[in-house]
Amino acid sequence: MRKQQFIWAWLVLATLLVASCSRLMVNGQKQPAGAIVLDVRTAEEYAQGHLPKAINYNVLDTVSFRQQITQLGKDKHYIVYCRSGKRSKTAVAKMQTAGFTRITEIEGGIQAYKGKIVKN
Repeated sequence: MRKQQFIWAWLVLATLLVASCSRLMVNGQKQPAGAIVLDVRTAEEYAQGHLPKAINYNVLDTVSFRQQITQLGKDKHYIVYCRSGKRSKTAVAKMQTAGFTRITEIEGGIQAYKGKIVKN
């Protein structure tokens, strides 16, 4: 009986550890689990490398970007980045104007990001 309790305790601990490690680290802080990552660069830039699970919404395509963000839940947490930080500032401003409040911008963009990058 005690052995089973010990095993269950380790399984719970391991699950919590894996869940906490899988959270994205941005600007030196772990982001909320379930945060949605938005890459606001062009599709070509996105294909060259992006953060895992990032969704590509090109902020330079103003009409499409506005339409795309209307499909997003305003109650979610978003992590926004571009190449160096200029376009992500524009995207964050547009999202805030549209009513989004839970946004983290990756300072310095993907160039400054130290985590995992994936390629298509």
